[in-house]
Order: sequence, then structure tokens, then C-alpha cells
Amino acid sequence: MIEAGIAMPIVILAAVLLIRIFTFYIEILTTSVEEHIEALDRMDLYDGKAFKTYETYKEIHMIKGGLLSSNLTKTLYIRGYFINEDFLTRGKEAINRE
Repeated sequence: MIEAGIAMPIVILAAVLLIRIFTFYIEILTTSVEEHIEALDRMDLYDGKAFKTYETYKEIHMIKGGLLSSNLTKTLYIRGYFINEDFLTRGKEAINRE
């Protein structure tokens, strides 16, 4: 039998590590949602030419500690294509008139 003095700290450290990894993935999710909302807000304000590409990236870091001996890093690349629908519609109407 394994002594509880040896097994319990390992079980506790493993549980804490799982909680930290879970919160890291939740942070990735919330960051991607925030960046998506920002891209949509920029798209709503866009009134330029027909097409534009919006690209940005954000890095998310998890602090090392405990059983984790290396840093976990996730880089999110956000790419959006802005389309000015008014410009396209008016351009199509101008082409059809000729």
C-alpha cells in the first residue's frame, strides 16, 4: 500500500494543475470572443472600398509553476474580411445601367 503522505500531495498537485489548465483554456476562449467582437465592431464602422482585410494576433501566456515546468503559450490569429455592401450594391447598379 502507498502511504497517504506520499499519494495525497501528488493527487492534490495534479488536481491543481488540471484546474490551472482548464482556466488557461477558458482564458483562450474569452480572449478569442473579445477579439471577434472587436473585429465585428470595426466591420460595422467600415465605409471604405469594397473589400478590406483585418488581421491581428494576441498571445496568451500561462504562468509556470507547480508541476508545470514550461510556459504554455497560445497565439491567436484573428483575420476578418470587411465588405462594404453599399459600395458593392451601388457599383453593381452602375454596371447594369450601362
